[in-house]
Amino acid sequence: MKINFERSGGFAGVKLVFSLDSDSLPADDAAVLKKLVEDVDFFHLPEPGAGGGQPDGFQYAITVEQEGQQRTLRVSENMLSEKLRPLVNDLSMRARTQRR
Repeated sequence: MKINFERSGGFAGVKLVFSLDSDSLPADDAAVLKKLVEDVDFFHLPEPGAGGGQPDGFQYAITVEQEGQQRTLRVSENMLSEKLRPLVNDLSMRARTQRR
């Protein structure tokens, strides 16, 4: 599974960009990420509503490639569902960690 993650916006406007291939992760870490994607049913998740962004809020773009499927989901922070939040939080943490 390959994931591309981008977070833009926010108070400082600093963009976070992060890509990973689960094959390059330790088995336990890859399993956690796979479970997050499966729990949200990423390929069947309804598109978030078109709600306007909030001042200084983040916007996210997540692309997942898995078993011949690819999907990009774009969502603003204020439209982020509780179902999608754990995946976004995990990818945000990985992106910040990689940046250091």
